[in-house]
Amino acid sequence: MEQHHDECARAARAAWALMMRNGARTLYVMFKPGTLEAFEEAPGPEWELAWPERVPSSLTVEQLTAWFVTRAMRVPYLKTDENKIDL
Repeated sequence: MEQHHDECARAARAAWALMMRNGARTLYVMFKPGTLEAFEEAPGPEWELAWPERVPSSLTVEQLTAWFVTRAMRVPYLKTDENKIDL
């Protein structure tokens, strides 16, 4: 669970910084095994949409972290061993 929270916090901080640096942008959370990231569109075929809601630009970084943590619980992005992806 700690790995989940740490990855969500990292992704939320990066998304928040991107939105603050470039103004309100339409970002969506994408994932691939081992990582979450917010993009305007998928940067490549290995990335999948985590959920259809856009990243809200009105939240603080702490609120955005909680938003990521709650939603990403259902996304199979964390690798726990060679053959299994765990929630």
